[in-house]
Amino acid sequence: MQLLNLKIYEPTQKLSDDALHLIDENGLDWYESQSKFKDNTLKIACDDQAIIRSSSFDISMLWPVSLSVFEVDKNKIPKGFPEQPDDNWIFDGKKIAPREVPKSELLAQAEETRAQLMAEANQKITPLQDASDLDIATEDELAQLKAWKTYRVLLSRVDISSAPDIDWPPLPA
Repeated sequence: MQLLNLKIYEPTQKLSDDALHLIDENGLDWYESQSKFKDNTLKIACDDQAIIRSSSFDISMLWPVSLSVFEVDKNKIPKGFPEQPDDNWIFDGKKIAPREVPKSELLAQAEETRAQLMAEANQKITPLQDASDLDIATEDELAQLKAWKTYRVLLSRVDISSAPDIDWPPLPA
């Protein structure tokens, strides 16, 4: 059983006023189709790039809006497949396999990590710098300020072109 490219729609008869309904590209209703899935299979929800976004043995645990749903025999689940998918697995229509993450995505993830770490460093530096500028910083605060500024410089020098194998500088103590 499979449901392809599920979208929200308004059925003629709703389950309740609060319920949202999904329909696939072949006109199959999400709620009406759930009983057609086998009990002993893994149900996976994939995006349009075949990346597995969620999975469960219980079909009712999925909410696959803008996704497609497939079922996989439990004996065909590969070793290492996580209980909660982490965007590192794909389904090619027949089998689950590890996903080859494109270099562009790895670089974007590294840039995002650096931006988050830089924001954290800036948050730590700002009050310490204020104390220094006002000549009211303690020796400990001055040492922290130097450590966080050093960390920020080291972050800016990180070569992200080697993503995902990046040696991030350690956070200051």
